[in-house]
Amino acid sequence: MEEGTYQLLFDVSSYYERAESTDTSFLDTVPVRFKTSDPEEHHHVPLLCSPGGYTT
Repeated sequence: MEEGTYQLLFDVSSYYERAESTDTSFLDTVPVRFKTSDPEEHHHVPLLCSPGGYTT
């Protein structure tokens, strides 16, 4: 991965629409932005979400 700023977009609303759940999502898309400076470094970007919120 080259040095730079990246953005991941998690399509949370589509996930809950496809899931076999009666929950609907308050959120639509969750953006996560991060910078990288070492092309050899491993990047783990976790996202925990629920219908009403999220945490990284």
